[in-house]
Amino acid sequence: MIITKSELAEELHVSPSRITQYARRGMPIRADGRCDLERCCRWVVKNIDPLNEGYGSAGSIARSHASEWVWLLERRAKREAS
Repeated sequence: MIITKSELAEELHVSPSRITQYARRGMPIRADGRCDLERCCRWVVKNIDPLNEGYGSAGSIARSHASEWVWLLERRAKREAS
């Protein structure tokens, strides 16, 4: 699912500026400035460690919601494959 950065911020329950920070750190943003929800959530789960990265509760919140999205997307893919 392709969404805007603002929509991604809403889904992860963080501010749009936090999404900009993640993008500077390597979160994949498309050339048109939009976000692939699955790729971005996987990146957050893999790369944001709230205990070691200075993101504190915002990182913890983002990682939690990203993990939920990854789980839901994987579950949907399994259903569609069967």
